[in-house]
Amino acid sequence: MKGLMVKDFLQLKKEFNFFYLILMILPTLSGLANPTFFLPIFSILMGLYWGTFVLTGLGKDESCNWIVTTLSFPLTIKQLVLAKYLFALALSVCSMLSVFVVGVAASSFIQFNIKYISLYALIAGIFSICFCLLVIPIAYRFGANSCRYFVFAFAGLPGVVAMIANYFGIDYLSYATKINLSKFEFWSLVILIASVIIFISIYLSFKSYRKP
Repeated sequence: MKGLMVKDFLQLKKEFNFFYLILMILPTLSGLANPTFFLPIFSILMGLYWGTFVLTGLGKDESCNWIVTTLSFPLTIKQLVLAKYLFALALSVCSMLSVFVVGVAASSFIQFNIKYISLYALIAGIFSICFCLLVIPIAYRFGANSCRYFVFAFAGLPGVVAMIANYFGIDYLSYATKINLSKFEFWSLVILIASVIIFISIYLSFKSYRKP
């Protein structure tokens, strides 16, 4: 699997472009007028930016008929699929580092503390890995090109949910604060939900991936 990871990172190196990264950062500049929105916007954008490299890699694999090429390699479907998930995890770390570095730099102009920056760095990583967990099985089942529409839907989902909640007067934050859980119970619940999502995603990817 080490070779598969190297392949994905070489593709990332070819596809990485600072120009597109700057284009992703520009919308967050509007948050400087209201510092409260700066890191929330930036964390979501970075999570999506790094997460889409998995989709780009899957698209490249399709275009060069990578599935047929793997027939000559002593690789199992399990190894091929898990390599993508490890790559997704690495990209999640990249998104966290991006937010943390920019947050620390911005703290020279805006009063951000390390805990606040670390929180949104974690949110970026979670957003990125969630995107990958959803998009990988979909790409294996329907093709990478079909996932383009999913990218727009996933990016717009938080805004749509917020608009619907606002329209119907649903204060979801107040409901969240009423949940009385200890730290142990909270993190146990988070780990349980994450484990179930990861298991389902990997299982669907195994079922969807087919060697010709």
